[in-house]
Amino acid sequence: IKMSESVGGQVIEVAEGRDINTLIKELYPDVQVCVVYLIVSAGLKMLKKIKKTVFTVIVATLTFVCMLLFSLFAVSFSSIFYILISGGAGLLLYAIGYIKSKKNTPKKGVKQ
Repeated sequence: IKMSESVGGQVIEVAEGRDINTLIKELYPDVQVCVVYLIVSAGLKMLKKIKKTVFTVIVATLTFVCMLLFSLFAVSFSSIFYILISGGAGLLLYAIGYIKSKKNTPKKGVKQ
């Protein structure tokens, strides 16, 4: 490994005539497979441990279907938005449940 000067700046040469960028481009498909495996295995572990309610099953199914369809039709949609939309739906469901429970509990000091 040695440093050499080029027009664009410094280049790290790994072997004779091969720079680090070329090496990374050659290794990228192998690294991508490993990253996909790690993400899928973490997702499956989470799926096994999650409390299965109607809401969680619906959200997980809709997210999976949307990601699959967006991938098939090459629609660009950030995964951050899936997280934000799911979080917003969870907060909305929690708020609805909280409001319903407040309406059903009798107020203190009021006899029915």
